[in-house]
Amino acid sequence: MAHYRQLAKLWAKHQPSVASFIGTSVNDFIVAEELLQETAAQVFENIDRFDDSRPFLPWSLGIARNVVLKYRRRIARDRHVFSQGLLDHFAQVVQEMSERQDALVRSLSTCRKRLTPRSQEICRLRYEQNLLPQEIASRLGSTPSAVATVLHRMHEQLRNCIEQYLRAEGL
Repeated sequence: MAHYRQLAKLWAKHQPSVASFIGTSVNDFIVAEELLQETAAQVFENIDRFDDSRPFLPWSLGIARNVVLKYRRRIARDRHVFSQGLLDHFAQVVQEMSERQDALVRSLSTCRKRLTPRSQEICRLRYEQNLLPQEIASRLGSTPSAVATVLHRMHEQLRNCIEQYLRAEGL
């Protein structure tokens, strides 16, 4: 049972990337949804073949690629079908985008911890509670101008930190 719970977590994390791949592989939203459902079913049916020491996304993209190819064989006479090479390229791009997105999330989390406590609080109020600078200033007994200055400096600090993090990750 724990094995299926882990699979469900992995699928939930990577399903948007698989959906992106399928969506770029077919030109019909309804067909893409059907193929995504078929992919999900095959992922769960073939879980015993998954080597959990390897990344889940490439494995699930391989299943999605096979589902798309099976669909393409059924409609082979349609002139709007993508080549195998293009499908492989789509799968690679989706995987790279997913890896970059994961790295961006990790870098933002790491970089936020490097902010001063005051900047962290202003960041939390602005982006977690969606308060405007005037409202933040009122809460903190400051001026809107001072809050705007902190936000500007914080953005610069986060941007620089994230860029360094991504360079270190090779992204």
